[in-house]
Amino acid sequence: MDDPATHDLFGNEIDGWYWQLTEEAFEEQVEAFQGVGSWRAAAVADRLVATTDYVPAQLMAEYQGLWNDVGLLHEANFDSDFSPLIATYNAMMAEIGRGAFLPADAIAFIVEFICRRTGTRGS
Repeated sequence: MDDPATHDLFGNEIDGWYWQLTEEAFEEQVEAFQGVGSWRAAAVADRLVATTDYVPAQLMAEYQGLWNDVGLLHEANFDSDFSPLIATYNAMMAEIGRGAFLPADAIAFIVEFICRRTGTRGS
């Protein structure tokens, strides 16, 4: 059996770069929150950084798939195609900043992101 930390449900190995990209995005948020003195939000974002490695491969594949699908579109609309994804991400981070969204870990953040983008609810 393949390792669920590195392989999706079909046995495909998921690129470790996905975890790195996600962690780096969370690290940028830590710095942004610290820069405005929002220490509680920075602590939440730091928790996301600390738990990114625990995101299962299948979940990471679904999350990055949303971003990758946009990247496959024609480059003429690159920025506008990413806009809805970026807006969702930024809205969630703004909610963290206000204390309205306090994900327990990176898994909870990613599940919520996927739910918001797909119009579904997690179980």
